[in-house]
Amino acid sequence: NDMKLLTLPDVFGRRFGPASEVAFGVFAIVSFICLFGSNLVGFGKVIAYVFGLGSPYAGICIAGCTVWAYTVAGGMLSVAYTDIVQGCFGYLGLLVGTAYVYHNFPRA
Repeated sequence: NDMKLLTLPDVFGRRFGPASEVAFGVFAIVSFICLFGSNLVGFGKVIAYVFGLGSPYAGICIAGCTVWAYTVAGGMLSVAYTDIVQGCFGYLGLLVGTAYVYHNFPRA
């Protein structure tokens, strides 16, 4: 890394000045918190459905503890590996969903 840039806000700061670096950093943090929250709720609802829990809040708590445990146990490397697995499942779901819609919905 010849330019000594580590994050996307660093790029914006170099190009547009320190105010844009701070603004983009805040935007990135807020968007990541929203993304993490929605992923945690989705993970919790899946756990609640699969294991027949009465409340989705129990599934969300289990999901949060699971994510916390593998992050603490393995660090960011474990997060990177689980992201790869989750990405593969996401692409598989996209392919299966596309095939389902293609075969089960009428054509225009």
